Amino acid sequence: MVEKLQQQKLQEVKITRQEVEQFYQTNRDSLPELKESVEISHILLQVTPGAESKQQAREKIAGILERLRSGEDFAELARQYSEDPGSAAKGGELGFIQRGDFVKDFEEKAFALQPGQISDIVETQFGFHIIQMLERRGEKINVRHILIRTRPTKADEERTLKLLLAIRDSCLAGADFAEMAKRYSNDETTADKGGYLGWFEVEKLQLPEFKSVVKELKIGEISQPFRTRFGYHIVKLLNRREGGKLSLQRDWEQIEQWALMDKRSRAMQKWVEELKKNLYIEIKDEIKE
Repeated sequence: MVEKLQQQKLQEVKITRQEVEQFYQTNRDSLPELKESVEISHILLQVTPGAESKQQAREKIAGILERLRSGEDFAELARQYSEDPGSAAKGGELGFIQRGDFVKDFEEKAFALQPGQISDIVETQFGFHIIQMLERRGEKINVRHILIRTRPTKADEERTLKLLLAIRDSCLAGADFAEMAKRYSNDETTADKGGYLGWFEVEKLQLPEFKSVVKELKIGEISQPFRTRFGYHIVKLLNRREGGKLSLQRDWEQIEQWALMDKRSRAMQKWVEELKKNLYIEIKDEIKE
């Protein structure tokens, strides 16, 4: 009840332009300086394995499957060849799993096996697997697997970079950056928003590669492709705010927000003091007796 009243009181507090200007004049020397900030969008292309690297991985695991069918020990081959660091040392054993623990393609094949049975080659986003069912307990199964990962090659890197350069050229020729991001970007969190990342303080950009790139861009420019651990990016600088002391003209919204917070804080203190003055406790006659 009290919290609802507080929120109601806070929402009633408004601020005028004159009050904002007065707040700025009174507090201008104590207001924090703004850091250099940028508003950016990007397009990300992940480097994914092409047909050649997939074929190499498939041929390798096909050879392992042939050895298993010839009677060689699954656990020993898993220790020797599996590229799953979490299970290779344990002979490929994953322990008891239930539906929902692993990716769909892996689970469908695993749960269809009978105890002791070995699967054909199973492809997932991680690479190629061979799965063996060890035991079934109700809705859970104990399995082991051998994984051969599909790794991008130098040719895959070059293919990705070539595509991103073509996308950049299209943007420079007049194509809309946001539409190109929606069409091509592999960043699932920003692609639907046209690659929009938002505002960031330059020094707080988490990826150092981004920091060095955006520092050199002018508003409206699109960077050359650059590499991070996520893949290849191009960045468009939408806007830039230089660091330094705040000014009413440039930083009005920020100053207005602080001025409103200050006014609401003072209004809340006044309201609490008035409540204390008007608060009384009725002592029942029975209690007094």
